[in-house]
This record gives sequence, C-alpha cells and structure tokens, in this order.
Amino acid sequence: MNIRQWYLVPLVPLLFLAFPCAEAANIATGVTIVVAPDAPSNFTAVPDSPTQVALSWTDNSNDLEDGFNVERKTGVAGTYAVIGTTATGVATYVDNSASANTTYFYRARAFTGNIYSLYSNEASVTTPSPVAPPPSNPSSGGGGGGGGGYTPPASTNNNVTITGWAYPLSQVTILQNGVEVLQTIAGPSGVFSGSISDFPNGAYNFYLYTTDAEGRKSTPFTFPVTITTGATTNVSNVFLAPTVGVDLQEVKQGDPIAIFGQTVPSAPIRIEVDSVVPIFADTTSTASGTYSYDLDTSQLEMGSHIAKSEAILGGLISNYSVAQAFTVGNANVAASAAAVCPAKGDFNGDCRVNLVDFSMLAYWYGRPKPPAIYLLDGKPSVDFVDFSILAYYWTG
Repeated sequence: MNIRQWYLVPLVPLLFLAFPCAEAANIATGVTIVVAPDAPSNFTAVPDSPTQVALSWTDNSNDLEDGFNVERKTGVAGTYAVIGTTATGVATYVDNSASANTTYFYRARAFTGNIYSLYSNEASVTTPSPVAPPPSNPSSGGGGGGGGGYTPPASTNNNVTITGWAYPLSQVTILQNGVEVLQTIAGPSGVFSGSISDFPNGAYNFYLYTTDAEGRKSTPFTFPVTITTGATTNVSNVFLAPTVGVDLQEVKQGDPIAIFGQTVPSAPIRIEVDSVVPIFADTTSTASGTYSYDLDTSQLEMGSHIAKSEAILGGLISNYSVAQAFTVGNANVAASAAAVCPAKGDFNGDCRVNLVDFSMLAYWYGRPKPPAIYLLDGKPSVDFVDFSILAYYWTG
C-alpha cells in the first residue's frame, strides 16, 4: 500500500469528527439568499352578477405567505391596480366593485413581508348587462369563509435559482451535495444564471466553480440552502473567485515574475504574495476579464512563495483564488502547463483532493445508495477502500 494510504486511512474516524464541516470555510461574504413564496396558479374569475365577480386560485405557497394581493385592470389596455388583500391560506376573493357589461382582467400574487411571488396566470371576464336576471347567490356573503375551508394541494415543485458572476463565456458547474446538477454559460459580462427544480424538502450544500480560458479552475463557491415546500429560493451575489498563474516556476531574485489570471471584466484585482512582510499589488482586469501584473522580486527573500488574488465587484469581494506556488532563486525557469486535475477524488471540482473532498466522502460512509462519483472502487457502498483511493490522489 502507498505510504500516504497507510498514513491517512487510520485517521478516517478522527478526521471526520474534527472536520465535519470543512467545506463551510469557503463561504464568501456578500451572497444573498431570498426565499419567496411560490406563485399562485389556476386563477379563475366568474361573474356572480353584473357588479360582482368571484375569484379563486390555487395556493402553492403552503401557507408560508402572509396573504395575497388581488389586482384588476379594465380592458386589454388598462393598468393593473390592487383591489384587495386576503389573509394567509385564503385563496378566494369577491370583487364587489365591478361595473355591468365591462371586461376585466384579474391576477394575484403571494407576499411575505415585502417579498412577493411571481404573478398567477391572468383571468378575464365580462360582466353581464343589468337586464339579465342576477344569479341566485345566497351564500355570497359567506364566500370568504368558504375559501378558508378549502385546502389546496401543496406545491412539490421546489425551485432554486442561482445568479452571480464568473468569467466571460465560461462554463459554470453547479453541484448539490457533491453531485453535478447543472451547467450554465456566463454571458460576455460574466453574469450567469441557473435554475434547478423538483427538490425534496431538506438541507443542501451547493458548490459552484468555473474554468478560465487557460483551463485553470476557480476555487469552489459553497453555500447551504434549506428547501421548504411552497417556496422558491433565489440565491444571488454569487461571485466566483479569480484564477491565478505565473510565468516562472523559479525566478531569479530581482527579475520580474508575471502574475496573471481571469475574472469578471473591468474589475479591481488585489494580488497577495506571501513573504516575511506580505506583498500586495493592485491591477484591473480587461474587457475580457484577463489581468496581468509584473512583480519586482527584489523585495522577496530567497525560497518558496505563493501568489493568490481576489477580485472586487461593487461592494462584493470574491474568495481568494487557488494559490500558485513559485520559488525565488538564482535562475529563471519557465512554469509548466496548468496542472492536470486528479483522476479521482476531486468531488468539488477544484483540481485538488483535500479535506473538503474527504468530508464529502465521509458523509456517504455507511449510507445507502451513494452517488456513483463517490464509489471510487466501483463497489455499491463507500468503504475504507474508497478512502485509501482518495489518499492515493491526495494533494492537500
């Protein structure tokens, strides 16, 4: 067995207890998670009389809403305005302010505080003229109470929408609990958006990463989300970290070394190089999101160093990039091509096998039906052999 295998396998239970949530350290500040009630559906409008219209809809927000706003407009060219509000769980409303022989359009949306759902479908109706005998409606006065007695089916279509910034035209990969669920492409400005639906209720960890034009992967962006029936979860301000590379793996002290990478377009970049006194340098990315800075190495002591970078977008600061190592020595040696990612064990896609991947594999230890990505030895369950394989590909 490989030396690293013997070293790591006996520590599996200990590390699982000591680092059960190692991936949580990667959560960046600034991310916004807004849970909005689901939109009502099956909205209908039926005239009860020349001046009265009965409205009803399906409550898909599972009583998570504070109520519903009902809106009406007159004719196709009219403007919608709120005509009434119902309480939690009440999915009916009677419009008593209608006029005879008039065409109206109606719609509704749920609200929780000042957060609103999308609108329901639109329903139109033309009230009868006054000469028509009004229909008998002895229970119209109690219409509101009837609505309260109706329990609509709860929505099971739990949705998560994620928006943020990556590199222009880069592919963003989204994983849920370590399993890839979506890939989407960022636009020329770096903005991306993706939606995943049909989640069962529960708590999930999401991981996002992207790859720059040279094949370098960003550090993963992680965040937890709790899915609740009847709610649509919108996650915004996801700002993926830049990438970083160097042109020399060894640089002669006093010569410049180029530090470069990619992020969103026209963004301020802060480069940090570790030293006895850390070195900081500022630059700005181009319209394509690339950046480069020539660092004077006369200020660095001989020996090993690492460079990393972060980007700024408005009031958001990204996570740090994956660190790039180089050496200050007596000669200039060109850097090799971007490292090839480990063949196995890189569950979160950051081209490294470390405690984050260990924690993800440990989650599935002894659990039934783990996703195939975790079955490193091809057997139907996660066991110590899988941890030994993970140890073989360990990068730290």
